[in-house]
Amino acid sequence: MTAPAAVLWDLDGTLVDSTLDLAAAGNACRAALGLPPLDVATVASYVGNGLGKLLERLCPDADPVGLAVARDEFVAHYAKHCADQTPVFPGVSELLAVIAAAGIPQAVVTNKPLSFTTTILDHHQLSAHFAAVIGGDGPKKPAPDQLLEACQRCGVDPAAVWMVGDHHTDLQAGRAAGCRVAWVGWGIGKRDDGPIDVCVDTPEQLLAALAIPR
Repeated sequence: MTAPAAVLWDLDGTLVDSTLDLAAAGNACRAALGLPPLDVATVASYVGNGLGKLLERLCPDADPVGLAVARDEFVAHYAKHCADQTPVFPGVSELLAVIAAAGIPQAVVTNKPLSFTTTILDHHQLSAHFAAVIGGDGPKKPAPDQLLEACQRCGVDPAAVWMVGDHHTDLQAGRAAGCRVAWVGWGIGKRDDGPIDVCVDTPEQLLAALAIPR
């Protein structure tokens, strides 16, 4: 197998563990509506389909006015704290550096809004690794739009690209875009029946699966 023409990455649950900061912002918006806090695992289970869906899951009985209040509170809180307790997963920074050193373009395609995404990547000094960073302000995974745009920006054929993610939306988007798909077992998402070409549990296994030498 040859190395990929490019590697596309999900963010939450793939590059970084954002569960604590998302839970804090989620509970801040629930508090604004007079709702009790949820545990971190519950909030984490709601992540993966963008901010709108996250708010609907956090505040399922809220009317449109309540959801607007919740959104404002979530955005205000998360904008200040989105990188406070969001570490890069072990071995991932090194993995990105190896792929970059091999001359392979990389991009982030995430359902998280772009402003939060860039804040987190900049905080961890990861932004320089990526030829493109596409947030969830427009079409969202599982639609393939973000991935196809990333391939275009990187100047590569989607058929020669790997999509790497931890959630079934990543896998479905990768397949819809015509990419090969890798699921990472260290994340916070759910594979469900999402289509994959390879399943890995460590960054080292992923590097081997992508046929990228150190």
